[in-house]
Formats: sequence, C-alpha cells, structure tokens
Amino acid sequence: MVNKPLAAKLFRDLWMRRGTLLALILVIAVGIANYIGMAAVYRDLDSARTNYYNKYNLADFTIDIKRASEAAVNTIPYIPNVLHLRKRIRTDVMMRVPGAENRLIPGIAVSLPVPRRDIINNVKLINGAWFTDPYAKEVILDEQFAKARDLNIGDRVKVRLPNKEYEMLVVGTAISPEFAVLLAPGSMIPDPAHFTAIYMPYKFLQEATNLAGSFNQLLGLTRDSSTTALKNTMTLISDKLDNYG
Repeated sequence: MVNKPLAAKLFRDLWMRRGTLLALILVIAVGIANYIGMAAVYRDLDSARTNYYNKYNLADFTIDIKRASEAAVNTIPYIPNVLHLRKRIRTDVMMRVPGAENRLIPGIAVSLPVPRRDIINNVKLINGAWFTDPYAKEVILDEQFAKARDLNIGDRVKVRLPNKEYEMLVVGTAISPEFAVLLAPGSMIPDPAHFTAIYMPYKFLQEATNLAGSFNQLLGLTRDSSTTALKNTMTLISDKLDNYG
C-alpha cells in the first residue's frame, strides 16, 4: 500500500531538486556515452592491430640460437602445432650515414629472402624496390630512420658487421610490425635517428656474419597460439635445438 503523504513529499523534494537531478542524469548519460565510444574505438584499434599483424605474418614465437645449420630444423615442421618456420640472420650493427660519417649509429640488421616472397615477419615496402641479388650489397632502411636522417633511394651507407665495414646501396624503405616501436638498449622512448633496424639479403648477411649455410634465429607460426600450447611447442623445439645454444 502506497503511503500517499510520503509519496507526495518525495515527488515534491525531487521537483525542488530537479536541477541537481537533471545534472546527475546528464553526467551519467555522458559517462555511458563515453564508455560506449571508447569501447568501440578499442575494438576498432584491436581489430586493426590484429589485421596488420596477420597481414604481415607476425611470428608467434622467436628463438635465438648461437649458430645452427639450415638442416637442423628439418624435423621441427613435424611438431604437431607448428604451422610455418622461417630461418633468418639477426645481428647488431653500427652504421655511418651521409652527413654524419664520423658518428656510428647502432642498429639491428635482419635478413630478408631474395627473391621476395610471403614470409613470417614480413615488411611493407614504402619506397624503392626489393634486392636485386641474394648476395647484393644492398639495404632496405626503416622508413622512420630514413626520414629522420634524410636518406633517399640511391644513397650509400656504411654498415659495420662483425669483421668488416661494407658500403651498402639504399634500394628501399620499409615498415614492419616487428619494429613498430624500436627502443635502443636502456632507452625509454623511441629515437629513430639514433637507433634503427635495417634489412639485408639473406645470403649476403649469412656470409658477412660468418654464418654461411647456417642461421641464428628461428621464427614460427603455430596452429594454436594459446599460452599453454605455445609453451609446450617452444619446449619441444628447444629440446631439438638444445645442442646449438
């Protein structure tokens, strides 16, 4: 049974505070609208990131090895959860660029196959062309580094690898989801002018790092990339490559 005097008092109090009540309703409505909007933006960004990673085959796992022969991975594709593998060379480098010949710029060099094909941790070529030969002294620069250093197609940069400094022809610029944010060791923020990733032909980089017929990094895609499945797969692969460090 409704207590009419109390109900009347309640409605009278609400009416007297209608301004405050309206403000409260508006605050709640704005909060809900902001939440819905931010949730939609998050879903869009997450979807864009996933599509970007899938388009360029970002690896599910990466294994660093001191040195392994190319034949060492022949049995790994038969591990049930392994979908694709890619052998590559990755090494630290120092660079000299036009306009700053007396300053060494640290970076990372990774190999790419010649001729070009769809690979794990692929790159998007922004300007220029792919390498002309598996052994060519050519380099594809990170797009942000090229802009920061005002480097163009046809320029020459000097790259210091373990035992020798090579003069390399710039044939292109690229971006990669692997190096979307590239931080120098000990750095808190990206600085593309002073630390970069560069790309070189696989065969050339093999020989320049004394790894002919070998590789020092293994990338892979899996059928099931859940945490447990990936951990079990990594354990099986590590057991097979344990002798290679």
